[in-house]
Amino acid sequence: MLTLIHFAGCSKSQCLYNYLREHNTPFILRDYMTSPLSPGELNALITNLALPARALVRTSDSAFAPFQKTVDLENHQAVIKLLARHPALMQRPVLCSQDKAVIGRPFERAVCFLAQQGYISTPGTDLSKC
Repeated sequence: MLTLIHFAGCSKSQCLYNYLREHNTPFILRDYMTSPLSPGELNALITNLALPARALVRTSDSAFAPFQKTVDLENHQAVIKLLARHPALMQRPVLCSQDKAVIGRPFERAVCFLAQQGYISTPGTDLSKC
């Protein structure tokens, strides 16, 4: 089963949410602002992304500015601690299967992930809708 780590106030996140519903793709919705991920869940998510921990941080967000000089983004545990305390700094949307995950930016990356994981047959032509 897929999990969509989602924030309704984000247009990209809302776009992926709508795409999943339009394609009748079953998923669990996790609004990480109302139900933040625990440090253990963040650790597992980073592992499943197969990316450096820093990839999960919204460094271009103005809310990150106060942490820019104090948080070592190369330190896996420092990133987990930051995101556990400040979930708004986490990239969104994120799609998770049992042992793999993808940050859904750009939107095409999420759709390709869905095809690779067998949730949709082919990405189709609607990749540019978001």
